[in-house]
Amino acid sequence: MQAPDGSAWEVLGDLYPINPRFLLSEEDYDMLRLWQMYQSSLGAGHLPESGGVMDQPAIMLDALLIMNGAYNALSKS
Repeated sequence: MQAPDGSAWEVLGDLYPINPRFLLSEEDYDMLRLWQMYQSSLGAGHLPESGGVMDQPAIMLDALLIMNGAYNALSKS
């Protein structure tokens, strides 16, 4: 969906002619839900997989850290 005035959305320095939320797949939304649950439970030990931090897939923990960084960068702007 194009911006009504022909402008673009800027996200972390990148311009998008369509609203970036329309670029997300169902899997992307699943990951966002996991990240939100992780965010709301920081310190409480709620992680995507059973067990502790060392039982989590490294790629999942890396993804959550990247999402935290993006959120913090967007929050500053």
